[in-house]
Amino acid sequence: MSKRCRTDLYSSSDPIEYRNYILDDESDQEILYAWDKVFPTKALETINSAGKIRSHSFTSIFDRQTLEPRSFIEEAIVSILDELDSCTNTESGRYIEYWFRSTKKVRMLEAHRDIDETLCSKVQYPIELGSDIKIGKQVCPTFGHVLYLNVDNILAPTLVWDEETQDDAKRFGAPQKMKGVWSVPAVSNRLLRFDGKAMHAVCYPHLRPILGSEEIESMIKEEYLNEGSKKKERAVLLFNTWNDEPPLYPPINEPLSNEEESYYEYMGYMDRGVNVACNPLVSWEAQSITSMPKRDYGDSTTFRFPLLGGVSRRNCLKEYLEDNVSLGHATDALSSEFNVSKLYFI
Repeated sequence: MSKRCRTDLYSSSDPIEYRNYILDDESDQEILYAWDKVFPTKALETINSAGKIRSHSFTSIFDRQTLEPRSFIEEAIVSILDELDSCTNTESGRYIEYWFRSTKKVRMLEAHRDIDETLCSKVQYPIELGSDIKIGKQVCPTFGHVLYLNVDNILAPTLVWDEETQDDAKRFGAPQKMKGVWSVPAVSNRLLRFDGKAMHAVCYPHLRPILGSEEIESMIKEEYLNEGSKKKERAVLLFNTWNDEPPLYPPINEPLSNEEESYYEYMGYMDRGVNVACNPLVSWEAQSITSMPKRDYGDSTTFRFPLLGGVSRRNCLKEYLEDNVSLGHATDALSSEFNVSKLYFI
């Protein structure tokens, strides 16, 4: 049964379309969206606490069509997807693959597509006819999401690459020609949604793509010395949605850990009035994207970022994504603490 959009309580308008919420460039509409103030503050704190009690970063798969949420994390994710599905012209997907990460030490995460990892390792074929080099079969989710719970103003933006249009049915494979890259600063209570087949990464230190290896090491050491005495946290809830078959592993609706189940029961059934539902979509603050002009601003430079995994996982021999950008525009985009930016390759 479809759920009523809570926006209807505020307006009698037709279902909200994404174009009313984000993006200057219409071609970007189905690629990436970012909203702030998605949850009430107390709910966000509860989700973060529940993630820590979960105490691991392994993935779980939840079928929201056959089962009610069993934890605060599942409740929060389902509330987001129900809100988006009921208030927009989209279908997020039946299966939710989710995991939680909290760390005091931020690290780079190499560029990659989210895929069914088990399928990729089990089903292999030659990279080209007659080759002994094998690559894994890749199947990608419908949408990818990052909910930034607590980031303590750490400069480590999420990068999402914009590939040349390809057959949507092919939702896998080696990186294609890139048109540009979005830089999305990590901001507490921000939700990022992007096309499930998009290449993405965590960029740390924030200027990594335009620095040489010695400069990167120097910047990491400098940031460690500057922030070493401060206890900073980066806590994120990550989830993918799948319309068709979910990943082969882990099992669907696998039982929760004892700690997570006990926390949910204790907080939920002791008359504490805990509510982790997201705010109505109408109150989310959509982030427009600052599109950097394609013309040069200062010297051009190479935007270089490593790819995740070996040849089988990457589906290609190359180890890096490399394109040319304006040095000035890249520096501005990667250094922003709040604004979402789009860099175009030149």
